[in-house]
Amino acid sequence: MFWKRTSDLSSNTIEVTIESAWRRDYSSTYFTAALGSSGESLMKINGKQTPKIDFGDGTEAKYLEAVRITAYSEQENWFLGEETFTHTFDTPNNAGRPWNVSFTGCCRMRNLLQGQADKPWDMTTRVDLVEADTSPRIVSLPVIHVRKVTTPNANQNSTFRLHTSELDPSITWSLGHAAAGQFIRRDGTVELNTKAAGIPADCTPANGVAVCAVNVMAYAHFGKSLSIPVDLVVMMIPDPYPEFIDFPPRQVCVQCVEYTYT
Repeated sequence: MFWKRTSDLSSNTIEVTIESAWRRDYSSTYFTAALGSSGESLMKINGKQTPKIDFGDGTEAKYLEAVRITAYSEQENWFLGEETFTHTFDTPNNAGRPWNVSFTGCCRMRNLLQGQADKPWDMTTRVDLVEADTSPRIVSLPVIHVRKVTTPNANQNSTFRLHTSELDPSITWSLGHAAAGQFIRRDGTVELNTKAAGIPADCTPANGVAVCAVNVMAYAHFGKSLSIPVDLVVMMIPDPYPEFIDFPPRQVCVQCVEYTYT
């Protein structure tokens, strides 16, 4: 989810874009396919709890009626789509505080571990048009694969990095909900303990590949009090290659010297 003020910088009108990923093989009247005026593929998406966007100012919620498909993976069984909503606030912020724009619905994937299977989601972005005219855009894929450690006494953590399309060093990150063995650094590096509580040693095979699926939710923070969320599925896949058990000491530069090559 990301947002920006429209081209009229004197107004309090924003465009909020919801990027969401769904299972391709999900067959239900909840999903209805259609073609847009330009021939693009559109999806009307519903669910056990209808996905909706609430702008936090008491106005009527909006729904995913025309999601434009932007990417898909047959092998990983998902498609990614986006829909942009235009909304005008009465004031640039909520009496000095950000507007809380939320995206809620149900349900997450059925095979997620750590108590997240079939659970609803609740993601919030903060909007203050006095502080910023646009938010960053998170560009990480909806499904991320990491290596699941299986060798006893080995380093049991796997890491991956979250990114925004803007290379802004002032952007910091935090986790959206607490889960056993999940940590995040301020630079967006997520560290997962692949042997944490709730993650079995032997993963359940899916499509012939053994995987353990966990949910990771994070927030990218910018400005004084603004943030945008991302909700990901991380697949832990056992690797047949042995892990390194003993690592050499880290090299640390105590006194760095700048070299000039001619």
